[in-house]
Amino acid sequence: MRKSIYYLAGMLAGTALMLSCNEDEFLPGEPGIGIESEKLTALYGDSLFFTVNASDDEVPLSTLKVQLYYGEEQVSETVVRTKNSGADYSGKIFVPYYPDIIDGRGTLKFILQNIHFTTTEMEQEVVLSRPDFPYLTLVDESDNEYLMKKTSLYNYSVTGKFPSDLKAYIKSPKVGDNGNELTFGLDNDNRIRQGEGLNPISFEGNDAEAYEVTFNTLTYEVGPLTQITFDGEKMKADGADAYSVQKTLSQG
Repeated sequence: MRKSIYYLAGMLAGTALMLSCNEDEFLPGEPGIGIESEKLTALYGDSLFFTVNASDDEVPLSTLKVQLYYGEEQVSETVVRTKNSGADYSGKIFVPYYPDIIDGRGTLKFILQNIHFTTTEMEQEVVLSRPDFPYLTLVDESDNEYLMKKTSLYNYSVTGKFPSDLKAYIKSPKVGDNGNELTFGLDNDNRIRQGEGLNPISFEGNDAEAYEVTFNTLTYEVGPLTQITFDGEKMKADGADAYSVQKTLSQG
C-alpha cells in the first residue's frame, strides 16, 4: 500500500512538472525594445549606426531585424543575433544612394523576436540628405585615375586626351564620419547605378583632341556617351551590349 502511495505521488509530481514545462513552452513572451539615440541623421551612402536595448523576461530572445524605408519601400536590412535579455546591441545599416532623391526623411524599423516567434516593433525617423562631394575620380580599365573637379552643385568634370571609346567607372570619396566610398557604373540593363559588380560606363569622344567627361550625382547624367543610330534614329540600350530601334521596313 505504501509503495502504491509513493508511486502515485511520483506520477503526480511528474505530471505537474510536464504541465509546467508545457506552459513554459507555449508562453508567448514579451520582447521589449529600448532605443538609445533620440534623433538620427545620415547622408545617403552612409553606414548608419544604431544601439538598441533588447529584453524579454519570460522567453529567450532570437533576433533583432533593422530595416530602412524610403517612404513605403524597404531599401536596406540588417539582422543582429540577440542572446542575452537586457543587453545593448549595436550595429550598422547601409543608407542607399539613389538618383533623383532629394533631402528628406526615412524610417528605421526595429523588429525584435524571441524564440517563440513573438515580435515587438518600433520605428524611428531618420533625417537624410545628399552628400556634397568635394571631388570625384574617373577610373579607367587600366586603373588610371583622373580627378573630376566640382563645377557646381552635383556637377563634376574632367578634361583629358582620352581614347575615343573610353570605358571607366566613377567613384566618390568618403564624406563624413560614417561615409563610404561609392562606385558608379552600368548595370546589366545599361543603366547607371551605384553599387558593386557593375560594368564600366562607355564614353565616346574624339581621341584626336582633349574632350570633357561629365557626371551629375543627382540625376546620374553622364557625357559624352556612346550613341548608336540606325537610319538616322538613335537606338535604345536593351542591355550591356544590345541596342534596338523600331522601324517600318520595305522590301528592296
